Amino acid sequence: MRPAPVVAALVAERDTKEMFMTAVSEAELRFGAAIVPAGRRRNQPEAVMARWIEAGSGERILPFASTAAGHFAEVASRRRRPGRPIEAAVCQIAATTCSRGAVPSTHSARDFEKSVVDIVDPWVNAQN
Repeated sequence: MRPAPVVAALVAERDTKEMFMTAVSEAELRFGAAIVPAGRRRNQPEAVMARWIEAGSGERILPFASTAAGHFAEVASRRRRPGRPIEAAVCQIAATTCSRGAVPSTHSARDFEKSVVDIVDPWVNAQN
């Protein structure tokens, strides 16, 4: 399974040593692979993830830590006030990146609307 061309382009134009992933994102990717029936479609994403972690990228997986907990409350309450609650996993990703001063890259831009973080959506830029 190859990444979408816009994702490949985003990765190619950045120094991968400056790219990080949240542990919550890792869990979601692993879950996505785990629910696919056993076989090639499942094995490829699992192998890519394993290679990425073994290559040292595992050191760039950001945990949801106490420093993110305050940001979680801020993001969740900011979304809840206008009646737009946020899923816990999305809020943890937003809080983790916010606590690190990072900008998440996602195709799920709508999930982050009205939160405290800016995002990069490579699909939007690819369509312009």
